[in-house]
Amino acid sequence: MKASPEPPPEPPEGVVGRREPDARGCPREEAERLRTRERLEATLAGLAELEFLRQRQELRVRRLLGAPPAEPPPGDGAGGAPRSWEETFLEENILLLRRQLV
Repeated sequence: MKASPEPPPEPPEGVVGRREPDARGCPREEAERLRTRERLEATLAGLAELEFLRQRQELRVRRLLGAPPAEPPPGDGAGGAPRSWEETFLEENILLLRRQLV
């Protein structure tokens, strides 16, 4: 005669109703896993896009830094030594900020 299967052991005191994970999972758990997976995939896609944008911006900056400075508009200088593109850029930013304050 076959013995009847032994009932599962009682959980330790203080542990309420823990079950072994089901091989197929319940629909709610499966839906939660699917949502988590979709969120992770969307996060990964966002990170990949940010990396692409960072690389594109870095290339633009490097291209601009390597480019020869633009010629200053005629009559802009006071007859002194030619200014670097950085000085011109800073001066234009200062003038723009002054206009915004007024």
